[in-house]
Amino acid sequence: LKLQEIRELVSYRDRGGVRRCQRVRDLLKTKITDLDAKLAELQEFRRTLVGYFEECEHALSSGADPECPVIEELEMKQR
Repeated sequence: LKLQEIRELVSYRDRGGVRRCQRVRDLLKTKITDLDAKLAELQEFRRTLVGYFEECEHALSSGADPECPVIEELEMKQR
């Protein structure tokens, strides 16, 4: 939680009952949704990196003096 969000939660201490609990729940729900989206992005990025790593491993195990397949792919995308 960000400092501002913690301040918001603490400010609810003067307001008891259902409203306070609902506000805390709503904030937590938003944070969970944001976190899920970030996790999905990180998982996709990891898959990309693993694919690049495997391409490098394959190129390096070929026994030749290969060009880096990752650099070649990135250069193709720039064109």
